[in-house]
Amino acid sequence: MTLPFCAEDIRWGRNRYRVEWVTVAGNHENEDALLVAPPLIGVADGATPLEHDRDMDAGVLARLALQELRANVGSAPKEMLRRAIYATSRLRLPGKAVASCTVAFAVADGADVTVTVLGDCLATIRTKDGRVQVVQDERLEARDAKAAAELLVRLRSGKAYEDARREIEPMLRKHRAEMNREGTYWTFADNPASAEHAFTTSLDQRELDALLLCTDGFAALVNQVRLASSPQELLDWAMSEGLGAPVHALRKAELAPRSMERFPRLSITDDVTAILVSAVRSVQSSWANGCH
Repeated sequence: MTLPFCAEDIRWGRNRYRVEWVTVAGNHENEDALLVAPPLIGVADGATPLEHDRDMDAGVLARLALQELRANVGSAPKEMLRRAIYATSRLRLPGKAVASCTVAFAVADGADVTVTVLGDCLATIRTKDGRVQVVQDERLEARDAKAAAELLVRLRSGKAYEDARREIEPMLRKHRAEMNREGTYWTFADNPASAEHAFTTSLDQRELDALLLCTDGFAALVNQVRLASSPQELLDWAMSEGLGAPVHALRKAELAPRSMERFPRLSITDDVTAILVSAVRSVQSSWANGCH
């Protein structure tokens, strides 16, 4: 598998960083998006559609979400989200099923870096003194796990994946219909109030050593196939071997025989997107700037 891998040295806020990123499609067209446009760096994951008659393509929404967030830099993170959701909601077709996405983004503005997550994307921060902070929202993942358990029951009974997946579609539709309500889970969709439920943290930019932003497809290395024991271990892996090695290992595990039974999940392969930001050191990555 050849990965479209990109790397660049950038000035982000007051310091220089090495930024590496990768995005790879899963079962179908890639509905993830990423943006490296200082002062904002971010990833977004368009929700796989359950309805054909949608108000917007999920991949388009993911790209628009990041663009609108970038346009609103200067506001507080939750206000950025509120404005971006409002702006994209005005582009939706009326009377159609609501497309949604999840996001993780970081802004270096002034002396601080602020990291924000809405939905099941993941952000892992390491400071120069070795402390690690994980920013994540497990509410959507918990609902997906229930659906994956139902899928597993059907697979173990001998049903083909396509048939088993079709049988749990009503459960998935119910979950999707309940999003952005109290007691459920929150995403970037058509309700600006969901911005208040984002998770956000800030740190002094001088303390930042490394930052990993990724969609749930990349986070599956921790949450599903368990090739990394924690987000911290996944960050360490990416720092030591680059983003390509984890993605290769993930795809190998996903496509192995009986993988869906060993590692219960909803899709055989998911879209995978990650951005790795690291403080510039004297020894640079072997990758030259640009995409390869």
